[in-house]
Amino acid sequence: MAAGIDSLGATELQRALSDEFSAELPSTLLFDHPSIEGIASSVSQTFQVSSPHVGGTVCCQVDTHQVQATVATCVAEVLGTEVAGDAPLMAAGIDSLGATELQRALNDEFSAELPTTLLFDHPSIEGIVSSASQTFRVSSVEAGLII
Repeated sequence: MAAGIDSLGATELQRALSDEFSAELPSTLLFDHPSIEGIASSVSQTFQVSSPHVGGTVCCQVDTHQVQATVATCVAEVLGTEVAGDAPLMAAGIDSLGATELQRALNDEFSAELPTTLLFDHPSIEGIVSSASQTFRVSSVEAGLII
């Protein structure tokens, strides 16, 4: 809203996102989640994922808490210490070698192909969770898992 989106723009954005993701998102989406990160997190929770590491196929939504726990565990294994979800991982001590190690660990955990630039594009656990959840959603659609 501070960026200049009025109620008409909020409705237009909600409809565009609903169309883009083929899902019925709430009309209050932008009011309930006034940032890009908040919207992304909310939208990612609407979708399902198929992964043996997050409990098999989930019928209606991505279990972002499980995705977050798995990402946090992988980060702790790479760094040797726990890191807050919103902390910049490079500042916490992950270098380029650690970023590659983390990306590979996440690919193994989720049986996915996350991009090699994952940590550079999404420099926190929360950012990685949002991106990974979207990747799982797209993979589920392509595999015909979303009803």
